[in-house]
Amino acid sequence: MPILHVVACLWAGVGEATVKARALSREPPVTFYLGPFAMALTASRRSILWIIGITAPGTGLILLLIQNFKTPEKMRERKVSHRYAISDPRFRREISVLLGPAIARGNQVTALQNGSEIFPAMLQTIRSAQTSITFETFIYWSGDIGEAFSEALSERARAGIPVNVIVDWFGSNRMEQTLLDKMQAAGVQLHRYRPLHWYNLDRMNNRTHRKLLVIDGAFVSVGSTNFDMRSLRLNEEASLNIYSDDLASRMTAVFESDLLKAESYSLARWQSRPLREKFSERVLRPIKSQL
Repeated sequence: MPILHVVACLWAGVGEATVKARALSREPPVTFYLGPFAMALTASRRSILWIIGITAPGTGLILLLIQNFKTPEKMRERKVSHRYAISDPRFRREISVLLGPAIARGNQVTALQNGSEIFPAMLQTIRSAQTSITFETFIYWSGDIGEAFSEALSERARAGIPVNVIVDWFGSNRMEQTLLDKMQAAGVQLHRYRPLHWYNLDRMNNRTHRKLLVIDGAFVSVGSTNFDMRSLRLNEEASLNIYSDDLASRMTAVFESDLLKAESYSLARWQSRPLREKFSERVLRPIKSQL
């Protein structure tokens, strides 16, 4: 059947609407007469176009948010059983293949529990750094802990030690601006991991959850500890302090890989960031703490 395009108009002063319809085929145009209270169909079409125009961006945003729930991790499809005893030299090769990096010998490892043990040991090691400091974390808040680490990192930077820091864009949202300014003024190279832009909304939940500290290319601290008061007083945390040149080299490579996904921070750049970034920050502020 032919598809009709209907145009409705109201006759001023007459109160009668004339609707003209024209078939897309070669049939002649058809004219209909409606009552004085008939709805103008062109207005209806215009309303539909407005609805589509408004809902399409919202639908696109929802699809982008859903994209963030997709997981890139490899899933284990079958149970992995041991083929060799732990004392067998082949066991180390087997585990290296499963885990990725090879197992290294000659490490000195100290296990620490909770912030009351972890933070003082890390601060002591930072203050004793002589050649380099590499630091990466997800959550870095203000407060006593944030200020203590900021001061220790700044002091080493003022002493001429290269200090490189990556903080997650979401995880560091509660940092005071003064801490960032103080570290930058001291010479700390600050970077924010994956700051939000309009073109990476589908990856906004791709955060760095590393808690990594490498000192002088020989000392490594890894664990679960975030740099906030909850890790000191509330959460159960664990950390390993490891002296190993080999592991320090590998963890530095991990840091440098994350550095490719980070942006250098400066107060001037932050103040002059584009309006689209400010708009994105305001739109996502209600869910920012959940990411």
